[in-house]
Amino acid sequence: NIEIIVNKDGDVYIGMQRYSLTELTLFLQKRTAENPHASAFLSCDKELAFKKFVEVMDVLNKSGIRNAAVKHDYPQN
Repeated sequence: NIEIIVNKDGDVYIGMQRYSLTELTLFLQKRTAENPHASAFLSCDKELAFKKFVEVMDVLNKSGIRNAAVKHDYPQN
């Protein structure tokens, strides 16, 4: 499972590593090539613009992630 965190500014993280949308696409494509059944959990700040949320979901879809869930417990860092 891959946990993706998006803060209110639209910055995307996996763990402590920040990713651009292009970098996220490449990372996820590599993971799905290794495991076609890879899944992702997306945690977004409640103040994140919906447009940015859709952009990240598009990346998941284009990268081959077919099992994605949105978590409501955004980390409080």
